[in-house]
Amino acid sequence: MNIQNQFLILVIGPSGVGKNTLIELFMKKYLNFTFLVTGTARKRRKYEINGVHRHFYSTEEFEKGIENNEFIEYAIVHQTYYGVPKKSILVPISKGLSVIGEVDYQGAYTFEKKIKELPCKLITVFVEFENEELFVQRILSREKLDEESINIRKKSMEKEMLHKNNFDINIISYENDIEKTFNEFETKILEKMNNYN
Repeated sequence: MNIQNQFLILVIGPSGVGKNTLIELFMKKYLNFTFLVTGTARKRRKYEINGVHRHFYSTEEFEKGIENNEFIEYAIVHQTYYGVPKKSILVPISKGLSVIGEVDYQGAYTFEKKIKELPCKLITVFVEFENEELFVQRILSREKLDEESINIRKKSMEKEMLHKNNFDINIISYENDIEKTFNEFETKILEKMNNYN
């Protein structure tokens, strides 16, 4: 694949909307895409493999990486560093691969500002729920939450939804129809890739 035709696809959307499922389905079908591996200074969980699930750093290593401009974007969440190392994009690109991954809307905005630093083309995809009831249903199916926690998540979703029209592609996550959702996801991405200017 020509380096000029390599892509970074960022998937944005509320918690529980199915971003990871869509990414996994896309990567199974398009083997020239690899997963965007993010970095963190939190402790590695037993099942996690460094460089596969995440890039793991000590706090000092992460801060040194920030000083050395090694991250595209980073933030402190719950007193822990999280971010996207440049190597997570540059290494796959150097091997002729494209990259797909999930970020929040703020991270997507940072990528849009910094894409000129990267040897690939950026496509942003916002995935939204078909309806608010589906959001509540999916959140509750993932974990037990009290009413206050559900309301906090709803407010977060509402804030995210204010940004949905700021991205290249918008798709609906249809209730009980992953095939229809993935078909729309795939079709719109391929169309954007083919018409990229």
